[in-house]
Amino acid sequence: MVARLLRARSRGCFFEHYYPSKLTFVAPQPPADFAQRGQKYAGQFLLSRRSYTKLEKLAALSGVVKFEVDEDGYLVQTLGGRQTRWSEVEPGVFQSAEEDPEGRGRSRYLYFYEDEDGVPVRASFPANDPIRITYLQSPAFFFLALGLAVFLSLTTLLGAWRRARRGLDQTGGGRWASRLAMLAAVSVLVAAGGLGMVTAAAASGNIDTLMFGWPGNALKTTVFATLAIIALAVGMVLLLIFAWREPGWSGWRRFHYTLFTLSLLMMAFAFNEWNMVGFKF
Repeated sequence: MVARLLRARSRGCFFEHYYPSKLTFVAPQPPADFAQRGQKYAGQFLLSRRSYTKLEKLAALSGVVKFEVDEDGYLVQTLGGRQTRWSEVEPGVFQSAEEDPEGRGRSRYLYFYEDEDGVPVRASFPANDPIRITYLQSPAFFFLALGLAVFLSLTTLLGAWRRARRGLDQTGGGRWASRLAMLAAVSVLVAAGGLGMVTAAAASGNIDTLMFGWPGNALKTTVFATLAIIALAVGMVLLLIFAWREPGWSGWRRFHYTLFTLSLLMMAFAFNEWNMVGFKF
């Protein structure tokens, strides 16, 4: 009996000594010069656990990881509205300034991997390896392009309605330019409406319907509308010369038409970046 108790206690002491169940967490302090030299780690990264070639990439619109250096010299990570502070312990390696959420005194680590030019292009932390992206690849640019196109679509349709009420006639290429602009405006609103329906379904927690009904009629409509937008944008580019030569067009209308055309091209670029051009179901 005594021998059995001694063996059990010695085994417990052994594991507790080499593999303690509770550690004393010591918050790391950032290097004094990191606030100046740590800017190379700042930027936007996109979670790598996502689709790269299919429409499902849209799910990563909320998966941006932002890194920035604060005035105290910590690298601050923002993901999903939650912030984590990291302190550099050696080049490219960071330790969390907060204790592990499991509360056992353990530390978490963040690693950065650099390219041949010394630029951090990938990060690694528990459960994911986000990849650095440019602004044109970011969700911010996607929503900017969509928002600008929607706004100019509304003003395009409003202008067409006002001209129709005043009975203004158009001729030649100017008439076709105006018609293409109105069709493009309607297509943009249809595409935005489809995306809005998908977003509303996701926000309401109706994930099962999205998963098992993917891509769904709303998203398919958005894809078809996007193809129409690209075709109409090409036509509007070709008719730009008529828009600027049309005698009945004011300077503001010419500028608005040009800006709307550019917004459609920007929207097409952003949608293509997120696999929304073509039937990538």
